[in-house]
Amino acid sequence: MMRSGIVNRFSTEQARFVAGAHVDEPAPHKAPVDGGLESFSNLPLQVLLHFNTYFYIAWAAAVLIVTERNANGPWSFNLTGILYCTLFVLEPLRILMGYFGNLAERISGLAAFGLVTFFLSVPSGLYIMYDSRNPAILALNIVFNVVLLSECIFTYGAMDKMSQHESAHHHVLNPTLGAHGFDDRLRETHL
Repeated sequence: MMRSGIVNRFSTEQARFVAGAHVDEPAPHKAPVDGGLESFSNLPLQVLLHFNTYFYIAWAAAVLIVTERNANGPWSFNLTGILYCTLFVLEPLRILMGYFGNLAERISGLAAFGLVTFFLSVPSGLYIMYDSRNPAILALNIVFNVVLLSECIFTYGAMDKMSQHESAHHHVLNPTLGAHGFDDRLRETHL
């Protein structure tokens, strides 16, 4: 019992020496499964998110100034006003989810970002662009929608790349899995 505790404290090289192996014998080198330090975050998506962070501030300020001047009261609460309020709250959270999903290489964060972008921000942005009467706000909304649609495209590409890497990584670590993720050995024993 005492001997195993002492051996466990040694490093692998020292334990091999104690067990009788030669010291000058090199340890077998195992390549990392994922190929090293390759990053799977999407750089164009990250650039768009960075641009969208600053563009959102300018867009929100311009919309607030123009809407305040043109409205009958502080806010004219029709559908456009409600969509603006929703986008003012939703957009920072959406951008944060994109940063989290892309930089942390999390498919779940990118999926949440992509779903919120595609199903909430894009339709709201398209309606606001269609409904805007001020040419300056129309120009800002066109740029806003181009950025949103570009983010949708790059998000899909980033999620596809990350999911392919994860499935390849999973199949390298467990080569007995078949094409559908089931253990082929189990299937053969039940046939």
